[in-house]
Amino acid sequence: RESLEDLYDKYMPPLIAFVFEGRVGDQITKPLSNFLPRQAMGTDSVVQFSRLFDSMFDEGTTPIEMVENIYVFCLTWSLGSVLDERGRPEFDEFTKKLANKVTVNPKHSLFDSAFDLEVGRFGPWEDRIEDFKPPPGLEFNKIFVPTIDTTRYSWLTRRFLAMNQPVLYSGESGTAKSVTLQNTLEGFPAEQSAILNINFSSRTSSKDFQRTLEDNVTKRTGRIFGPEQGKKLRIFIDDLSMPKIDTYGTQQPLALLKFLMERSFIYERGGDLEKIIIQDCQYISAMQPPIAGRNSIDPRVISLYACIGITFPAAESIERIYASILGNRFGGFDSSVQEATAKLPEVTMALHQAVLDNMPPTPTKFHYIFSLRDLSRVFQGIMEAPNDVVTDETTLVALWKHENTRVFADKLCREQDKTLVDKVLAEFMPQHFGEGLALENKETRWFCDFQREVEFDQETGEEIGAPKIYEPASSWEHVQGKAYEYLKKYNEAFPSKAMNLVLFDEAMRHLMKINRTIQQKRG
Repeated sequence: RESLEDLYDKYMPPLIAFVFEGRVGDQITKPLSNFLPRQAMGTDSVVQFSRLFDSMFDEGTTPIEMVENIYVFCLTWSLGSVLDERGRPEFDEFTKKLANKVTVNPKHSLFDSAFDLEVGRFGPWEDRIEDFKPPPGLEFNKIFVPTIDTTRYSWLTRRFLAMNQPVLYSGESGTAKSVTLQNTLEGFPAEQSAILNINFSSRTSSKDFQRTLEDNVTKRTGRIFGPEQGKKLRIFIDDLSMPKIDTYGTQQPLALLKFLMERSFIYERGGDLEKIIIQDCQYISAMQPPIAGRNSIDPRVISLYACIGITFPAAESIERIYASILGNRFGGFDSSVQEATAKLPEVTMALHQAVLDNMPPTPTKFHYIFSLRDLSRVFQGIMEAPNDVVTDETTLVALWKHENTRVFADKLCREQDKTLVDKVLAEFMPQHFGEGLALENKETRWFCDFQREVEFDQETGEEIGAPKIYEPASSWEHVQGKAYEYLKKYNEAFPSKAMNLVLFDEAMRHLMKINRTIQQKRG
């Protein structure tokens, strides 16, 4: 007990003053930059610290020399948990100065270090990453590659849920909040866990939330409800801050959620207003930071959660994700294809960064928003082409160039902006793939999936349609001819809705862009 009191005096008051007030001794600056505002007194963060510390510390078995290390680790993921990319380095530097006896590698940030209870020392989260072994034939949008970030946030989620502590993640769009949490929840044994996914929107009402909840619990005895016996119902609420703010400044679904989390019961609507006692539920939520016109949520709701900020993954993590996916896909191909494949993640990230730097959103170009989802769409397009199409590095690079043009240039509204993307591609290709491949792919080759002829069932003779093979356009005339063929079939099938269209070149380009988007999963 004396040791814990000494640690409290050493860390808590100076860290609370530094994080929430920007105060170091007698000097006062700005509070540290964060994703989510929390109580300036630090009470929410101290409660979060206590939950995490209790999950790791055992008074009877934990060696005394490990206590301070555990204490610092828990401070990092409580007082420092919602800090953003600017706040974390400051917190790391300040805490390391206080923690003169803690065995943290000076090369690693506290946020990149995990404390291993078995060996009694800090080590990089990277050492805990599991191998990437996807089952064959898995759809692109269901591929999950473990990284430092997913490993770290998954571990923290499991720790807090083990203490029945609700968890809230806050981060910008494209930081894989939903995917990470969904994968974590699916990792619990199916015989012990049930998952309820709820997506809040501006139209979600408290009645909608209650109806969804009641539909997913069953009656046990009397007024007690819950999931199947022996299971925990883990309720994942995405976009927590989205519900509309009413006249009185509240968000009704969140008010009901707060009531439920605090009291473990709600009242039925209508009838005798009897209690509905709900047991064995855990709550996990995700939201974007309350900035740039987004809704701020009730601090009393935030106080019920262990809050963690998700930053954008490091370049190494992003490269690992796409290198693993492409390596698994093109592993058995010719060596020249594999060499070109290995370069794709780096050059695509460089192109993405060039677009971000040169084309920020403005009031007239507010849709110029590029996130990690755009990177995923590029590689998803590459994965669409079957093995017998990508037979050499020339076709692979042509496909890569086409997908980048579709993802980045097609979003742009000014011709000079599109020209800039073409210029950057023209500069990058000889640098990364060599002059030869750059020259062969000087002109962008179009890819589409409606060029094959209609096939018929061999037994019945019935038409079964044309196979959808994503491949290079054999010629502009051929693609245009296939489009007219499908148009003719439509007009014959629906004569009252016949469309007499002239598919000139620009119309064909738009048609191919739209077709590509519609055919992609989650396009």
